[in-house]
Amino acid sequence: MNKEFLSNLFLILGLNLLIKPIYVLLIDTEVQNRVGPEVFGVYFALFNFSFLLQFLLDFGIQNYNSQYIASDRKRFTTEFSSILGSKVILTVMFYFILIVGFFVLGFPLESFRLLLLIGVQIILLSFLLFIRGNISALGYYRIDSVFSALDKLLLVFILGWLLYFSANKWFFTIDHFLYAQIVALGITLVFAYIYLRYKKGTLRIKISFPYLFLLVKKSLPFAIVLLLMNLYTRMDGVMLERLLDDNGMQAGIYAAGYRIMDALNMIGFLFATLLLPMFAHIKVTSEQNDLAITSLSLLTVVVGLASLSGIFYSYDIMHWLYIDANDYYARVFSILMFCFTAISIAYIFGSMITAKGNLRKLNIIYGLGIIINWSLNLFLIPRYFALGAAWSTLATQVIVLIGLVFISVQDLNWKIKLNTVINLIVYLTSSATIFYLIQSFLEWPWVIEMSFSVLLGILVSFLLGIVRLQFIRQLFR
Repeated sequence: MNKEFLSNLFLILGLNLLIKPIYVLLIDTEVQNRVGPEVFGVYFALFNFSFLLQFLLDFGIQNYNSQYIASDRKRFTTEFSSILGSKVILTVMFYFILIVGFFVLGFPLESFRLLLLIGVQIILLSFLLFIRGNISALGYYRIDSVFSALDKLLLVFILGWLLYFSANKWFFTIDHFLYAQIVALGITLVFAYIYLRYKKGTLRIKISFPYLFLLVKKSLPFAIVLLLMNLYTRMDGVMLERLLDDNGMQAGIYAAGYRIMDALNMIGFLFATLLLPMFAHIKVTSEQNDLAITSLSLLTVVVGLASLSGIFYSYDIMHWLYIDANDYYARVFSILMFCFTAISIAYIFGSMITAKGNLRKLNIIYGLGIIINWSLNLFLIPRYFALGAAWSTLATQVIVLIGLVFISVQDLNWKIKLNTVINLIVYLTSSATIFYLIQSFLEWPWVIEMSFSVLLGILVSFLLGIVRLQFIRQLFR
């Protein structure tokens, strides 16, 4: 299983690291520069609000389905059509509650059109993740890796043309951004569905309310996990826009740093997407431990270098990306990069716990995260604005990570050798020292300094044995 994990990880990260940095750096940030932080701040708040309600659309079906099908792939034939029909019913309910929630929370009426478009975007994303979840659960990991990056590749071409080459490029609006996302997600969804149909034959939609009630009952623990996760990771943007009367300015500043953190979070998310069906398929505890430690070690190297790059060069990165950036942008972003480390590592333990069905304690941990995040936001946002929201997120993510590790050790008998822990700590300490020394004593352009630090950090990972040459050879084979 380690070999399968490593080979598919190489493909999924390779594709996403080629495409998504281009999208974030050249497309997504340019959208905010064109529309302004206030407009993008309102969009950011509405998107997070819609994402909070995504649990109504998904209702835990994706994670339940991934675990259920991966543990016995013969179940796909009997379950897919009914689950797809259930998602159609939930889509209607989601859209209705989304509109009602918009008016209840008192969002500006002029942004209602944005909400409707965001709702369509969330629906397409949910169905795409559902189809991809089935592709992965059936063992087609490599093609799932391709679909994980296809929508962003399409967005690079569509938005790249609109932002840089179109005759009307200077009249770009947030509506263009949403229409492009809807088109890219729709095309990717169609191709993913065609592939699944090619592999498994005719796929029908079977709408059955009795089946929906049964499915909701089975997937309810997963739905609660999804809701709680969304609440403690997405409420910051909504609370910034609602608690402060600044036309979305602070939400826009927070979104500037959050965008990069969220894009980098795809590393941990892709790990989790790959690991969830594998953990569900594994029956032997020792194999589970080996897979978890391998993924933790590799993720620590990747996430550690990305986090240190963002922390040490936050000022340079923010001023490079945003025309309105200042020192405050950089301070918010540097704290969010600490959050990124905790969130990424939590993906591994969350996937392991979810795959084994230990959801009651998982929900308790996420519920605690919501209480902490909401309470800290109420206190910190009115006083420290976007910076307060960042500190709130960091405290929440660290506490949640500690809780997930505790559950993994206590309930799943997860074990890690002391020398492995020491190795990882030495690696992170050494890498941080390298970044500090290079930034302090060299006067090179910041991009060269950062790149040189990353290369030395990779070298340290080889010297400490965290990444081995046999891993690389195995990946290429």
